[in-house]
Amino acid sequence: MKCIIVDDEKHARENLSYLLKSREYDVEIVGEAQNVDEAFILINNTQPDLVFLDISMPNKNGFDLIEMFDEILFHIVFITAYDSFALEAFKKLATAYILKPIDEVLLDKCMKKIILSSEVEKDNNLEKIHALILSMNSNRKLAIPSDTGIDLILFENIIYIESEEGYTILHIQNGKNILTSKRIAYYQERLPPSEFIKIHQSFLININYIVKYHKKGIVSLSNGVDLQVSRSMKKTFYDFLTRK
Repeated sequence: MKCIIVDDEKHARENLSYLLKSREYDVEIVGEAQNVDEAFILINNTQPDLVFLDISMPNKNGFDLIEMFDEILFHIVFITAYDSFALEAFKKLATAYILKPIDEVLLDKCMKKIILSSEVEKDNNLEKIHALILSMNSNRKLAIPSDTGIDLILFENIIYIESEEGYTILHIQNGKNILTSKRIAYYQERLPPSEFIKIHQSFLININYIVKYHKKGIVSLSNGVDLQVSRSMKKTFYDFLTRK
């Protein structure tokens, strides 16, 4: 997350910079500004995700900076010595409001709130990208968010999906495993039910890779893996395999 610090007081910028760097926030300070005009140029040049903004500054204040933008595309944390500005700050789309001197506990809460909202926004954006990809691409693909971008996996290359301790593992035909934070229900909703069936709370399998179904409730897949069908799913699974 890229951030900038806007404050006319040098020691205030240095103190906040130290607090941010001394903690394990995933934040990169890409610049500092001592007045509104500098900040406006800096924001346009660096496109930050987060702006720490002092309200009371000479000539133009923090609110004046916000008015200079037609659209706010970054989080704003107002930092000021005057609590009387609080209501106006939130009217100006502030994500948070912190009084000077900065309370480290409040800063921690503020950063957690911003990080959480950014993750939710990221997930929402990925959902939109996923839907767009599926609508534009004639090949059936599943969009898997990763640290480096989005992996596109053909439905037919997925052998089975496994849920494990809050995470999900996609077992792919080439032997590659993809670990994701999405729950198995997320993939069950997006894969065709005519080809993928849940045989256990932890397993969603591609029926095209089934080699044999054993009487003891074991499914053998073409990659050599045997999976247990849960007792509650045995009849449903049997009916699915023998449907006409």
